[in-house]
Amino acid sequence: MTGICLVISVFAMGIYFLWTKPKLNELDQILNNLDEMLNHLRESGYEGMKALNNLFHSQMTAELIKKAIPFIHLDPAFHIKRYEQLVKNYNFLEKDDINHSTLDIASGDSLGNPFVFIKKLVHEIGEYTYEGSLNISYLEHYKDSNGKSCTRRVHETLHAERALLFRYGFSCIWK
Repeated sequence: MTGICLVISVFAMGIYFLWTKPKLNELDQILNNLDEMLNHLRESGYEGMKALNNLFHSQMTAELIKKAIPFIHLDPAFHIKRYEQLVKNYNFLEKDDINHSTLDIASGDSLGNPFVFIKKLVHEIGEYTYEGSLNISYLEHYKDSNGKSCTRRVHETLHAERALLFRYGFSCIWK
């Protein structure tokens, strides 16, 4: 018995070292070559897009608006004085809502009239009820009135439902 185990062990090691390990090394080399090729293509793509990506910057929107509509002036950064002027002179009051998050805010003026752009994300929490059913069957062993052992297949449908909270209604509001 030990002789058979020894022969099988030697045979398995021979297969591993003579066939499996060289194949694994070959596959590793192929994967490394593919990774190098992928990295080279990625770098080449970034290099090709570099000139276009350099055209985009944070002040691009303000520059485009100024060129398209010269009488609109956007502030380089949000100016709280414009907001204060809207509140005092035009009764502009922003409601505090815990379900709203401010994504972006910009201020400026149009022919001397102040304005504020506020981009908000609206979060709403809702409840969704997941419902499901599963048909199952199993064997039931019992003894009949004569004391004889019998088996019968029982079919049942299991029903379940579960209510869970989830976020929905992601929408942006511009004011």
